[in-house]
Amino acid sequence: MKTVVWIAKRYGFSRENRHKGESVRIVLSLMFCIAAISLAISFMRLLANDRMKDIRLYESYDLSFDASDLDDARLILENIRSSAYVKDAFIYALTPAISSDSIWELRFLDDGSEAYKQISLMSGTSGVLVPYAMHVIPGNLITVSTLKSGKQARVVPKTDQLAVSGVYVTTDREFNQKTIVLPLGEAERFTPEYHVGVYVVNSVDKAKKALLSLLPKTVTAKTYKEANASLYGALQLEQTLMWFLFCMLLFCIILSLRRSVRALVFCKQREIGMLRTMGMKDYEVLVVFILESIWVGFLGIAFGWVFALILTKCAPVVFGVLSSYSYLFSSDMVLSIPVLPLLSVSVMTLLGIMLFSSIGIRRTLSRPIMEMISDER
Repeated sequence: MKTVVWIAKRYGFSRENRHKGESVRIVLSLMFCIAAISLAISFMRLLANDRMKDIRLYESYDLSFDASDLDDARLILENIRSSAYVKDAFIYALTPAISSDSIWELRFLDDGSEAYKQISLMSGTSGVLVPYAMHVIPGNLITVSTLKSGKQARVVPKTDQLAVSGVYVTTDREFNQKTIVLPLGEAERFTPEYHVGVYVVNSVDKAKKALLSLLPKTVTAKTYKEANASLYGALQLEQTLMWFLFCMLLFCIILSLRRSVRALVFCKQREIGMLRTMGMKDYEVLVVFILESIWVGFLGIAFGWVFALILTKCAPVVFGVLSSYSYLFSSDMVLSIPVLPLLSVSVMTLLGIMLFSSIGIRRTLSRPIMEMISDER
């Protein structure tokens, strides 16, 4: 057995191996394939998870209860605030508006709520907050047009001027491009829709069921996933497509391995014939080249994991550079290696290498010894 292992080492990357270049090419191709799969899955997962996380933090919260007016919202808040499922509960209001020829959403928040704390001030003080994308500085006036309940008509247009107190920014770019934040006390000047937002401690679905049991049956609630069902469905479809892409990449890797291993075995035909001529048994020859294939595959996979880890650590720097050219990227984006998918790829790759090398060597061993030795191709 020691002789078999020694010969297998010789057929790896030693100087005596005439076909070392073929082994190196297999290692490099495996390395790049593993790293590419890792980055693709990690980046797609990051985009999907971060989008839903931002929606949860800034727009829909974990749970949102609908209220008919401010008094109804206060009643709901009073009933659920003491529940063990509630991390923080607060009243907020929403109304659409037009400002600077663009459609905005006026969001009224209490500055003591957890939702308000998620919004970071870039300049100015609390009060009327506009996003950085609006290009307005604190102290300026902005004009907003909304619809208000009228005496004769159901709704009438209403125009107000608001003094900007501060400029904010969040990690959610879409929120930054459509939302003006005002104190909750300002909501009475408008005709908004009142809601009670909740950040929960445990499972959102369990919290929804428990909190609804504390309220009248007429009260309705939505989780952040239900409130954004179309987007959540699109993200789920994206996840499905991601796994389809993952399977396609894995299939391409297996086909590439099959071709590479066959080429590696083909170029060793004369050496296999010489080993048989020297008296080595067929199963020993089989073990020699399977061990060599495993060694080559293991190195390619190991280098792929290391390369993927290096690219993952460098990703924030690369995203920081790309953020100046596209809003899809930011320096805050952090990639992580998808361990389970990559581990399954690694295992299936090693199994594929063992299978293809075994099949190729068995076919070669079925040929006459003299034919293998005299084969000059």
